[in-house]
Amino acid sequence: MGDWSLDGGFGRMNGTTRRGFLAAGLAGAVLAPRIAAAGPSSVAAEINFSSLAGGSDDAKLAGFCTKYATAIAKPTLVLDELRAYYFAAQQQIFSGFALVGAGRRAVDQQRAENVVPQYVNLDQPSLRGWLTLPSSSTVWGLYLGGLSFNATPTSRLFEPNAGCVIWTSTFRDISWQNGPSLFGSSAVMQPWDACVLDGYWNVNNVTEQAFHVGGADVRMVPSTLLLDSLPSYMPTSGFLMRLTSQSKTTLANAYMTAHPNSALRISDTNQMLRIRDCEFEGMNANSPCAGALIVSTDSYVQLTDSWVSFGMANPAATGRGDGGLISVSSGRFEVLNCHTQRAAGVPETSPFVYATGQGTRVVVRNAFGEGYAGKPVVRVVNGATADVDASVTLVTT
Repeated sequence: MGDWSLDGGFGRMNGTTRRGFLAAGLAGAVLAPRIAAAGPSSVAAEINFSSLAGGSDDAKLAGFCTKYATAIAKPTLVLDELRAYYFAAQQQIFSGFALVGAGRRAVDQQRAENVVPQYVNLDQPSLRGWLTLPSSSTVWGLYLGGLSFNATPTSRLFEPNAGCVIWTSTFRDISWQNGPSLFGSSAVMQPWDACVLDGYWNVNNVTEQAFHVGGADVRMVPSTLLLDSLPSYMPTSGFLMRLTSQSKTTLANAYMTAHPNSALRISDTNQMLRIRDCEFEGMNANSPCAGALIVSTDSYVQLTDSWVSFGMANPAATGRGDGGLISVSSGRFEVLNCHTQRAAGVPETSPFVYATGQGTRVVVRNAFGEGYAGKPVVRVVNGATADVDASVTLVTT
């Protein structure tokens, strides 16, 4: 009999905790042993896309998924040919689905001067996602890596599915351009737990928002994540990323350029979301975003060692009533060791941090302001409170 396998994490699992799950198992449940080796595997660890049967890329992928969706062993599908791939049909994937590009290298966007070995064209006939999730409540162990996508305005990466949680999955070294979103939509949050986003990411010209995700225990810690869109592609009220109930999670090394839209929307996060080593900015000092760069409601957030600059040029245009570059309501927001630069034409009194609402609390330490005759302003109104040091000017009205 093989040895026993235990999951030592402590996130949610079907309404309980993994700690409770383990305790129940150790109290008497029969745990599944690992499968002992029994000679050579009948399934190759990797399968080249070029070896699949089918008259189109869609047909080849569909055949692969049909064959391996219920298989015990899940091979990695490799886009081995140095060419453009084309997918117009949706494809339901399964736990253990893995798709990688040739050489597993980090890849940039497809450009006029070709810099990528291959790229994946997504051309869905209506607004929907290329990859769909199963109807079950969970999917496990997905892996996408080394892929460069060129999407149309109707082509998402994943079809949003609020009823299916993506668990313990890895997304690495991905470039994306021109499609509306990768995970979730403006209307639907895609749940994920204990997942990893890492490597090199270049996400450009999204038409809705790149990410709308929520869950717990996620590490969005790429080497870099470049995220932006053209002014004509997104509404002024839009956000490049939205995190909803994204607790006990770290977001780091993101560089978001918002113009005229905003960068990050955070809501309903009661257990700390940590954000560090990021840049949130309008296009530049002369082309700032219209309103706030970060909007947070009903959340507990810690922002450290980051740059938040070039916004609040026309906050009324967002339709939200943004009060500062970082606008906070109904929660706690800590701003530690951060830098801000005032955009051209924006009054010096326009707040760096704005807090409103009874029970809302902001903490600001060691802020550095550029383009100010005095200090960056922290303004609290309507029962909000602030704990600040001498690096800012506190205004209470």
